[in-house]
Amino acid sequence: MLTRLDDGVFKGLAKLAILYLNDNRIVDIHPGCFKDLKKLSSLYMAGNDIATLPSSLFSELEKLETLYLQNNLIKNIEPNAFEGLSKVTGLKLTNNNIHSLPNGIFDPLKAIQVIYLSKNGIEHIPNKLFVGLASLRGIELNNNKISVVEPKSFYGLKNLESIDLSDNKLKTIDSDTFAGLSHILVIMLDNNKLTKISVGDFENLNSLVYVGVQGNELSPEVMDQFKQKYTHPWFTK
Repeated sequence: MLTRLDDGVFKGLAKLAILYLNDNRIVDIHPGCFKDLKKLSSLYMAGNDIATLPSSLFSELEKLETLYLQNNLIKNIEPNAFEGLSKVTGLKLTNNNIHSLPNGIFDPLKAIQVIYLSKNGIEHIPNKLFVGLASLRGIELNNNKISVVEPKSFYGLKNLESIDLSDNKLKTIDSDTFAGLSHILVIMLDNNKLTKISVGDFENLNSLVYVGVQGNELSPEVMDQFKQKYTHPWFTK
């Protein structure tokens, strides 16, 4: 099994399009290890022991569209770790040890459509984390420890269709949290600690078809209101 990726390890593979490095024991990654992979479109590195994503690690992968890093030990994502990834449409960071995400970390991902961040230890969503990601359609933030989502954290994401914030520690949701999401279809808030929320908080989201609020601390009356207004066949068992 591989435990490290050294500088120049992929020399001579300039035409390689897909690289599978899943289920090794990779710990150390030299910042220059991918420099020869000019045509790489998909990189799969799930199931390794990666703890840190160094700055500019992927900057030479200008053609990359898919980056899967789930089931690692990632705790530290250095500034500019995603520099150069302007064509990536899918980023998977599920099941790592991420506790915080600074504003700007995703800025280089101009074409991103889906970001998977479930099953980490994220506690806080700052209000500029996703700013400028106009192509983003789905965000998975379920199964974290999120207690704070700053107002307008998703503002400007006009193509966003789904947000999953289920299985976190949210007690309140600001009325501006989902402001401006003109194409949002699904918002999942199940299994949090919400005590106060109303259907009126979502009244300006004209495309919305479902809001999941099961497993919170809401009154039967409020639950009935959500069931009547935001029940959809897609989500009915």
